[in-house]
Amino acid sequence: MPVRFVATCRRGHLEEFPWMYFVHDGMACSAPKLSLREGVSGNLGEMRVECGR
Repeated sequence: MPVRFVATCRRGHLEEFPWMYFVHDGMACSAPKLSLREGVSGNLGEMRVECGR
């Protein structure tokens, strides 16, 4: 699913946002099942990324 967030290094290289690290506060997850929940307004405050494990 296309998502509007990316990450960059100090040299400007783009990569996918580290969702697993972000959702699990840097901890490992043995069976990740991430989902993106957005509100109807598209407001960033209504967006949630969750792991359903």
